[in-house]
Amino acid sequence: MVAGPPIHELSYDDAPNVDAVPGPNSRRLLERQREIDSSAVAYPEDIPIAFEEGSGATVRDVDGNTFVDMFAGIGVLNVGHANPYVLEAVHEQADKMVHTVDFPSEARLELIEKLGEIAPGGLRGNSRVVFGGPTGSDAIEASIKLAKYNTGGTGLVAFRGAYHGATSGAMSLTGNKKFKGNYTPLLSDVVHAPYPNPIEMDKSPEAAVDHALEEVQAIFEDPYGGFADPAGIFVEPIQGEGGVVVPPEGFLEGLRDVADDHDVPLVFDEIQSGLGRTGRWWASEWEGVTPDVMTSAKA
Repeated sequence: MVAGPPIHELSYDDAPNVDAVPGPNSRRLLERQREIDSSAVAYPEDIPIAFEEGSGATVRDVDGNTFVDMFAGIGVLNVGHANPYVLEAVHEQADKMVHTVDFPSEARLELIEKLGEIAPGGLRGNSRVVFGGPTGSDAIEASIKLAKYNTGGTGLVAFRGAYHGATSGAMSLTGNKKFKGNYTPLLSDVVHAPYPNPIEMDKSPEAAVDHALEEVQAIFEDPYGGFADPAGIFVEPIQGEGGVVVPPEGFLEGLRDVADDHDVPLVFDEIQSGLGRTGRWWASEWEGVTPDVMTSAKA
């Protein structure tokens, strides 16, 4: 198998090329969807389009409009739609077997070895891979279990503005209240600290980091800090849903120190920021900080 072409060579040459949106065919499918699909469907309410096909970083709707795809399947399609390199690998594996539970196979072990080779810092060649499920939320749930199991604690530190997923534990770590309505009670022993956003805080980058780390430290050390039995610190190296917030230098290193001081795992959620999206395999590599646990999903 040879590497596929650059993603720009896969994209439709006419993109963007948009007439009326939604066109008649999209309107027909959108109405059909309203009649039979779940009311939980969200995106078509804001973006009334029905898609026909995609190639590279572009998509076409059922009316022939061509768009540049800035969404990438919520981060799943890192190498674009219909990438022949990916399609070849999928077809090759599907022709042999599509599910082996957790029995060993060449494909499974090759993937584990590759992830070990590209793992950040001290995890490289010194880690184990857990396939927690098909989604990022599943990966977060597995990391919560791992932290609690290995520490015997229950308290989890997360951050304001964080998004970690839609399942119960992941939603508990998520900072945005709008995702939690109608689903409480969630995990009770979660405390949210400020994420260092200099613009939002109206502070210098250094002052924003100092303030955030002081708050995290207080959660562990202040008798009124929030919990008695800490189990872990969960953080996005770059916040995604929170506004694509890149923390100032020193924040991740400071969290590493706090985690070490209190003997709890530092968990990096790289589901949206990992696998090359920032120019390196993992966003945490820009600061050179190694987590104890790292979650990845999508692609």
